[in-house]
Amino acid sequence: MMMPMEFNNAIKFTFAPIAMFLLMGEILLQTGVAFKAIGSIDRLISRVPGRLAVVSIVGGTIFSSLSGSTIANTAILGSVLLPDMIKRGYKPTIAMGPIMAVGGIAMLIPPSALAVLLASLAEQSVAQLLIAGIVPGILMAFGFFAYVIIAVPLIQSSHLLTRLMKAHLMSRLS
Repeated sequence: MMMPMEFNNAIKFTFAPIAMFLLMGEILLQTGVAFKAIGSIDRLISRVPGRLAVVSIVGGTIFSSLSGSTIANTAILGSVLLPDMIKRGYKPTIAMGPIMAVGGIAMLIPPSALAVLLASLAEQSVAQLLIAGIVPGILMAFGFFAYVIIAVPLIQSSHLLTRLMKAHLMSRLS
């Protein structure tokens, strides 16, 4: 008896790495290795404006090369860094933006579950598609890094300027 085409595609061996990538991301989160790795990256990057946003970009890029899953990568960074960033007074755009943006990097940098899925469905070489994602993923990480380094001081200075203007207006009114 012939199998339907959809079922035949679903049992391909090329889909096996996807489950392993998800498992690796879950192991990183549940064992606490993710928390320790982000702590060590945080200690390496000091005196940088928007340090935790930079840590989320660097850590997310590293985790994307370990887990292969955008969901696992975003979940790890969101559960580890987001509460600390909000507690330290980061604006929500600077707190959540890099965490979600690094999820896009996880789609490109090998081992990418999405690349494996696309290559197997298109009947292309999985290895070639994974290798093709390295340079764009690293370029995206550098772009996000540069944006945070430039934008955070500007946002902080505009926030400070707004507070100074409000204080000056209040002193003039009283």
